[in-house]
Amino acid sequence: MRIALIPDHVGLPQRRAEGGSDAEADAYPYDEDARVTALARALAGLQHQVTIYARMDTAGLPGSSALCPGVTVEYLDAGPQERLADDRLLPHVAAFAGQLAQRWQGSAPAIVHPQSWTSGMAALAGAHDLGLPVVQSFRSAGTGLAETGRSDGRRPARASAAKVRLQGAVGGSAAA
Repeated sequence: MRIALIPDHVGLPQRRAEGGSDAEADAYPYDEDARVTALARALAGLQHQVTIYARMDTAGLPGSSALCPGVTVEYLDAGPQERLADDRLLPHVAAFAGQLAQRWQGSAPAIVHPQSWTSGMAALAGAHDLGLPVVQSFRSAGTGLAETGRSDGRRPARASAAKVRLQGAVGGSAAA
C-alpha cells in the first residue's frame, strides 16, 4: 500500500545525507523526527511504500531523499525555510496543501496520515478533491495544558482555545 505521512518537521534524512550516522540522527533533539521515521520504517518493514511529505524548513534540503528501502522523504516549498511554531505555520498551510494536491494528482497514496493538527489541515485540503482517505494522529491533545496555561517542561503551554477548536475540527473531518 502507498502511504503518505505528513509531519510538521522532519530533518533526519538531511542529517544522514550530510554524513551523520544513524546514532547521531537518532539522537537528533526533535521527538517528531524519531516518532515519524520509526513509524515509516515499521510500515516499510510490512512491505508498504511510504512517502513522508514535509515542509522544507531548512535551506539546502534536497527535493527528495531516501530514508531507507521503502521510505522516501519529499520536501515541499511552503513558507520560509526555518522551523516554525504551529501558529506561524498557519499562513503557509494553503501553500503546503496545494503542493500536496499537485504531487498526489500524479501519484496518489492509498491513505494519508498527518501527524499534527497543522499538517492535518494541509492534508485534508490536499486530499479533498482527490477523494483520498485521511487518518489523523495528534502528537498531543490540545486540552489539559491549554486549560491550565502551564508548560509541561518540554513545550510551552498550549494557550489558544481556537487552536483546540481547530484540532477538533481536523480530527472530526478525518476518516479516522
